[in-house]
Amino acid sequence: INIVISVLCIQNKDYVFIESDNFDLEDENYIFQESDKTLTFKKNVAVITQGMVPYVLRKSVENIIIPDGVLQIGTYAFSGFENLKSVTIPNSVNRIRSKAFSRCENLKEIIMGNGIEVVETSAFSSCNSIEKVYIKDLINWCNIKFESQLANPLANVATLYLNNVCINNLTLPDSIKSVKDYTFAGCHGINSLII
Repeated sequence: INIVISVLCIQNKDYVFIESDNFDLEDENYIFQESDKTLTFKKNVAVITQGMVPYVLRKSVENIIIPDGVLQIGTYAFSGFENLKSVTIPNSVNRIRSKAFSRCENLKEIIMGNGIEVVETSAFSSCNSIEKVYIKDLINWCNIKFESQLANPLANVATLYLNNVCINNLTLPDSIKSVKDYTFAGCHGINSLII
């Protein structure tokens, strides 16, 4: 782990006070930038697993950027990241494991890639602040296997956006032959659905 830090340090006999205006943390899997509280994974990571990010960063991370090339987000990978506000999941991710984002109580916004095939049970449990879920492909969204209602980030009354447009009235195109379980469970804002 490399730490790049610029600090002002004031010392007296009882304590040390450190004021940081730039704190970056980097290891073989990610870079954390204190200035914008963003955790960016490197392209060499195929599976993000529990414990890959040190526990001490769980309270600091507000944004997560996962690069194209990551295939899976593992069980409990980001569980308990209490200040996480947004996450970007690329097209390469095909599976989000059970409880991957559980207890991310301040998570508000998710950008979902087009490659997701399976979201396991309770992947987004106790994520009660999710407001917006962004997708780019409705066909792909309807084909995701959500293993439970709490596997779907919409479950906590989030609003679904297709190509950055809030979906209020949805007409499923003929190209969609089926809709998997829990696809729109808990979705707020859809007033009508025409099949």
